[in-house]
Amino acid sequence: MVKVHLEVKRQFRLGDKGEKFKKELLDLLASDGVLYMEAVTPRGFTGRGAKSYKVINKGDNSREIRNEVFYLPYVNDGTGIYGRGSPIVPKNAKVLHFWAGGAPHAGTEVFAKSVRGQPGQHFVEKGARDIANSVEKVAVVAARRTFG
Repeated sequence: MVKVHLEVKRQFRLGDKGEKFKKELLDLLASDGVLYMEAVTPRGFTGRGAKSYKVINKGDNSREIRNEVFYLPYVNDGTGIYGRGSPIVPKNAKVLHFWAGGAPHAGTEVFAKSVRGQPGQHFVEKGARDIANSVEKVAVVAARRTFG
């Protein structure tokens, strides 16, 4: 599971407009954050990982951008020697069997005793950095919507 947590910790002492501004800011950051995360997530063969982001409302001061596609942590952090530090080897067979370059029967059939794995692509960090860099612009939009 991939999570990006957005939270406003500072209190805005502007009465009802301050609370409205805080809510507007969080909602805009969350919706824009989904777009940023979709843009940096590797597409792969189906693009399912990039299309599965959703916003979870965690109360008045918090939003969470979540993606529950099971394989995304492996793509982000790496596998084999790039992730856990050891090559990928078969558990119950003599060789690994997979299709390189696409879906089954569309790429090249591969048999291997071990594979190195894949390096991590660190897209979550890139997306979080993009969201953090957009806070000032989003705050201006939220202020214009709230205060006129």
